[in-house]
Amino acid sequence: MLLRRAFVEGRRIQARHPLRPRSSIHSRTTSLAAQPTQQHVNKPRESTTLQVSDRAFIKEIEHFHAVVSAGGKTPRPAFNRLRGCVGMLSDASSLLQEPSKSLLEEALLRLCRSPYPHDCTIVKDGLLMSAQLLGVAAADYAADVFNRLVDKSDVRSALDWLWVTGKMSGIDVGYALVLAPWHRLLEVGAGNRNEYLIANALTKMERLKVSPTVDTGRIIVAAMFRSASLDKARPPPSYDTMKHLINLFHSAGIPYDEHTLSVIKEGYTDADEEIGRRVELLYTSTLVRPGTGLSEARMHEALASTAANGTRKQVLRQLRRFQEVGLRPSEDTLFSVLGGDAKIDDYEYWCKTLGVSGGSKAAAKVMQNVLAAGGSSGPRLVEFYQHERNKGYTVSSYMLHFAIQALLSSALAAPSERAVETALVLYRDFIREDDAASPDKDDHSRRKHPEPRTYQLLLRTLTRGYDKKYLPVAISLMDDMRRFDVDLDPQTTASVIILLMRACPTPAESFEAYRLLGKPPDQSDKPNLDEEGYNAILDTFCKLKTWPDGIPSTKHFFQIVTDMRKHSLELNHKAYTIIIGHLARLATAASSAPSVLETGDVRTQIAKSIARVHNHLNVNSGFTPDVALWNQLMDAYQRAGCFTEACRIWQKLFATRTFNNVSVSIIIDACAFNQAYDMAVRVFTGLVDSGYPMNVRNWNTLLECLCRLDRIDEAMKVLCLEMMGREDGIEPDKESIRILLKFAAKHGQEPEVRSKIKRFLPKLYYSLQSEMGWQS
Repeated sequence: MLLRRAFVEGRRIQARHPLRPRSSIHSRTTSLAAQPTQQHVNKPRESTTLQVSDRAFIKEIEHFHAVVSAGGKTPRPAFNRLRGCVGMLSDASSLLQEPSKSLLEEALLRLCRSPYPHDCTIVKDGLLMSAQLLGVAAADYAADVFNRLVDKSDVRSALDWLWVTGKMSGIDVGYALVLAPWHRLLEVGAGNRNEYLIANALTKMERLKVSPTVDTGRIIVAAMFRSASLDKARPPPSYDTMKHLINLFHSAGIPYDEHTLSVIKEGYTDADEEIGRRVELLYTSTLVRPGTGLSEARMHEALASTAANGTRKQVLRQLRRFQEVGLRPSEDTLFSVLGGDAKIDDYEYWCKTLGVSGGSKAAAKVMQNVLAAGGSSGPRLVEFYQHERNKGYTVSSYMLHFAIQALLSSALAAPSERAVETALVLYRDFIREDDAASPDKDDHSRRKHPEPRTYQLLLRTLTRGYDKKYLPVAISLMDDMRRFDVDLDPQTTASVIILLMRACPTPAESFEAYRLLGKPPDQSDKPNLDEEGYNAILDTFCKLKTWPDGIPSTKHFFQIVTDMRKHSLELNHKAYTIIIGHLARLATAASSAPSVLETGDVRTQIAKSIARVHNHLNVNSGFTPDVALWNQLMDAYQRAGCFTEACRIWQKLFATRTFNNVSVSIIIDACAFNQAYDMAVRVFTGLVDSGYPMNVRNWNTLLECLCRLDRIDEAMKVLCLEMMGREDGIEPDKESIRILLKFAAKHGQEPEVRSKIKRFLPKLYYSLQSEMGWQS
């Protein structure tokens, strides 16, 4: 009864004091402001009444807020009392003021979450009342509330408000039925990785018939990754997060989009690329559908990514999905699904699954994988190559190369003659088929031809032996290369030159073969050989079996070196090392012959060749030999019996302090073999006086030198006195003992030497006792 009486009284008061429009309030306020004194004097009672009504209105807002906050199920009476007070407000107070405005909005937002439909009706009435009090349109007020909530990142309240106002009928709140506010809400929620809000928002959009678009997906994904790009410590979204998001897109009808996929790929580039690949695969497989604009090339790219990192089952599932949206299997599809390590069995499986006979690109990939895996794959690959040829499609030059590589490449041994012949048959069949298929024999640009590396492999194989029967084959290969405009790379050029040089009957003809192919027609042209190729040719030139007594012509050798320098190739120590090392080996072989008298003439010729190399070093102003090269030249001289020249090199090195421990061992060894005791003493004295730190090998060389000069007692003094207790830490080793015992045994002094070793070097003696079989 009391409530009924209050309601009737409220209606009576409202009828007596109708609410004025905002325009009249403004005009009234303006006029009152212009005449403040008159207003105060003439209407004091009305002012007191207005203050009481304002307080009542504020009190009712607080009461309404308290009822709603308490969770009561009947907030309608409190709202009706509030609305009843509106009629009593003065014109000046008709604008909703803070903090009452915030309390009223908070109460309305709480009611937005209510499960009871009549509470949503209160929200509608409250929205209209607030808009009327503020003098704005209901749609504008609703949009303003939403925007302020989003600005504060209160996305939950913003979603509830947008949802409830979107369902209202009878008033214009169409702002909630367009994409713009939903996109703004989703962007903020996705930036905070709020998966619940995204799912809830997409569901409510569907119920309100607000259809998401491609832009909706772009905005969500971009916001998800933007937070990681702004905060480097924050990782990109996890795989589970993106999986949930992509499933939401699928349910909401958001289609596949290339731009969105690019954002995903870029987002994982500097983080976890494996997760990025999985997300990319899931996005493409889940959202692709007819008419999304996904090209076959993009489908093949996705299949290749899955095949490289996933399982066959995953590839098959993705393939079926793409076939549903229009993918027609082709050779490119076959290539894509093979993966990074597919073998012949995988190739055959996918050919059958796709209904494709095969393809040269995919077959070449499989052959390359088989070769990379190693093992005895030659016969199997050749059989596979022949089988693919019989299918009718045109085999590629890559397939030919891999088949020939399987026959000829082996790290263990040179290929057999049968393998070489088979490789040449495959090559000739390929050329013959090309000639038959080409409509224009003169148009080489439209014809396929073997790879340059195939020619290189064939020619290198033919250069391994000295059988002249392959010389015509090599020439025919070179003719084919010219016919197909295949340039000889430096390595292939060197291989061909080496083959021809070995096949020529005389050194002069071998040199001409080099001049024919090694030098470009014009001096300004790019050189046909690189540094490595020149060194290989110089080595082959020195080792030609046609040289008289094996001694190469230094004149022709340095002509090749001159050509090398003319083409601005660096002349390094390798070229000199090649010929000096070869001459040193010849000198050693000549000195160890059964009769030195028979080889004396040969050693003389070798010595003269070494002297010519030495002279070339002296006059070559553009090249500075290092100590290693001087050591090699000194060693070559002493091996050829030119001890005086070896001593001169040592004296030069010693005077300039450019020698090393190797130099010391070489000159002392030379003194030993040339019975030059005085020179050995001078060398040793000079080293001691200069304080040069000799190593153990130098000392052992000195011991051997003294023993060879029949000075075993002196060697024992060096061992027991000079080498013991040194400040540089050098001590005799087992090799020192072995050297002395070896020569002592030849002169019948072994017991005496062993006794002294046992006395002065007991530790070494006992360490060798069991090894040498000595008795105690």
